[in-house]
Amino acid sequence: YVHFICLLTAMYLPLFAIGQGINAGTGDDAHWVVDVVAGLVVVLQSIFVIGLRILGQKVSDPYGDDLVDLSVMFYVQFTW
Repeated sequence: YVHFICLLTAMYLPLFAIGQGINAGTGDDAHWVVDVVAGLVVVLQSIFVIGLRILGQKVSDPYGDDLVDLSVMFYVQFTW
């Protein structure tokens, strides 16, 4: 699962950025506000997608020893 998400993000983010760059206005069709907003959308979407990928990697092993993992022995002792 995590490898598939990494592959998708590695393919999607550059293609999205290239698409936004191609759609940027030039010549008489240049509107700098639209181009700045499109650039911000690329940055924000990159942050969100990479953040979701990192979140997926963190929760991929829910029974480890990390701080965000489930404490199985605590739950077993608490319910028993």
